[in-house]
Amino acid sequence: MVGDETAVPAVASILESLPAHAVGTAVLEVPQADDVQEVRAPAGVDVRWCVRDQAPIGSRSIAEVARVLGAGSPPVIQAGPDQAGPDQVGPDQVGPDRVDPDLWETPVYSSSGEQLDASSGEYLGPTGGSYAWVAGESGMVTALRRYLVKELGMDRRQVAFMGYWRQGVAMRG
Repeated sequence: MVGDETAVPAVASILESLPAHAVGTAVLEVPQADDVQEVRAPAGVDVRWCVRDQAPIGSRSIAEVARVLGAGSPPVIQAGPDQAGPDQVGPDQVGPDRVDPDLWETPVYSSSGEQLDASSGEYLGPTGGSYAWVAGESGMVTALRRYLVKELGMDRRQVAFMGYWRQGVAMRG
């Protein structure tokens, strides 16, 4: 599981509800060291806190995911849309090859709401039976989903991702 500060309550709740034999890793990125909190998790779940300080949102958690998976270079999150290259995601960058800012997809439902065929095969890719749950700022979620699916070959049915918010965009009310 991966989340920024907006996902901490959801991750904490999920961790507390897991069975005692659960194993995995939760990576939580927060703005400051004071934001790190105690969470209850099964003994087999490693909870890793990443303190962002002044780094771009998502950069610390994505780097930590790459370390946890022992994988190659993760995508780079840039601080602004003007600095983002083809393999980089800026916080305001959305286009034809970028995921919708209202990003929300689970292994059963797509971000546009249609049901996906969850039974269309048993391919689990090089990540085996792993399952990823990613939530937070949409640029971070987009970059991490691409990294897991395109770079590491994780089947998209093994990834649930939720873009809770978008940096620099006020909530409509």
